[in-house]
Amino acid sequence: MTTTLLIVLTIACDSIVAYPLDIILPTSNDAIYRGDDSTFYMNTANSRKEPWAAGKFGFVRNPRSTKEGMIHLRHHAGIDIRPLYRDEKGRPLDSVVAVADGIVVYTNDRAGYSNYGKYVVVEHVWDGAPYYSLYAHLNEVWADSGAHVEQGALLGRLGYTGPGVNRQRAHLHFEINLLLSEHFDSWFTLGYRGDVNRHGAYNGLNMMAVDVGRLYLALRDNPALTMPQFIAEEHPYYSVSVPRDAHIDMLNRYPWLLAEPMTDHHNSWTIFFARHGLPLRVEPSTKLVDKPSPYVVSPSKLPYRWLTKSIIAGYGENYSLSHAGHRLIELMLAPPPLPATAAEAE
Repeated sequence: MTTTLLIVLTIACDSIVAYPLDIILPTSNDAIYRGDDSTFYMNTANSRKEPWAAGKFGFVRNPRSTKEGMIHLRHHAGIDIRPLYRDEKGRPLDSVVAVADGIVVYTNDRAGYSNYGKYVVVEHVWDGAPYYSLYAHLNEVWADSGAHVEQGALLGRLGYTGPGVNRQRAHLHFEINLLLSEHFDSWFTLGYRGDVNRHGAYNGLNMMAVDVGRLYLALRDNPALTMPQFIAEEHPYYSVSVPRDAHIDMLNRYPWLLAEPMTDHHNSWTIFFARHGLPLRVEPSTKLVDKPSPYVVSPSKLPYRWLTKSIIAGYGENYSLSHAGHRLIELMLAPPPLPATAAEAE
């Protein structure tokens, strides 16, 4: 990373003015505030004691009994909100609205193009940083890409588009995300040869979600809460150290992730992650590394692939970055595009 970029990041960190988040729920279902989870969250098709719990954020799906107790292997990146209104044929009628002022940066009106089905992405700028609300499984998309929307603006109708969702289980899958990289297309092309990225930077692989259900409850209890404060409450599960000259693309958008600037005494960067892969902070380190090197903060006797979305391989004190882990770091460190040559510029 260049000295110029370090100076810019340092100035940015020093000049950040944090403002409270002002977000509303994306539908008229507000049962989450009454503690009525069974009315707020949509259940999965599998029967269980509390089937609606699989509609929450986090490791809530694919239960597995282990010697350490019951765990869930599959991570759910958003919340699934039940409809309140249906017509005589059981089709949902609920409108979906923007949770805050922003710009519609992407709409997908082809249900078969994504596991999200038909979906809309809205960019919000909070404290000078971009965040992305995502509204999925819509039956109808009413928003236009590029449109400026105010909080409460209509975006579409709640639905059941996308694989694995039927009319009975119609719901809104809702996320709030950080963008991992501005250079997603080049990363995707190298890793998914033959596949087509139809969604540009707003592919689900390039967005990392916060625990949005917990965020709503936290804001109810503390309306002055900011997004950096909320993310800072997460406990790191593992970290990855990368060489000093690595270009961490996210710091350009989220300078508050940088705990302190790099100095001549530091040799690498350490990126701290939540279990599901959300970057929590970046710190300079004196550790010498020539490639991405993981460290598990909370060692486990269980295979780490079960606990980290397969980002970490191994168990106990014997672990490494998996192929998926290397791909995540490659995405975060994707280099900026090379400047055009004189011939290309003509």
